[in-house]
Amino acid sequence: MCCGSGFDEIAVVDPQPGEDEALTAEARRLTDADELKALAVQAQEALSGGEEDFDAPSVLGLLGVARRNLEALAERDPTAAELARQVDEGELCADGPGAGRRQSRHGSRGGSAAAGRRR
Repeated sequence: MCCGSGFDEIAVVDPQPGEDEALTAEARRLTDADELKALAVQAQEALSGGEEDFDAPSVLGLLGVARRNLEALAERDPTAAELARQVDEGELCADGPGAGRRQSRHGSRGGSAAAGRRR
């Protein structure tokens, strides 16, 4: 009877192939949740700038400067237009993970002019 009830309990749970690996991975993520959150915050700050240090350079800010400079250059040298377009695409990609999550230091949502052009 002992063994039969154990099998019945397993049958009720209905384990799926690979479920143990998925549960182990989920347990690892939950165990590391604080560290994962810190890493995500650091990545967000690198993209959009920190909440405390508004003067710190960010990927979005630097891409915006590069794009504006290349657009001005393209007015005089048409070969720079392609570079400006590539930087603009990079700005859109970089803006994606944090778009609209906080007010940027420049007063626009998402932290870049690219966000406004995308809407």
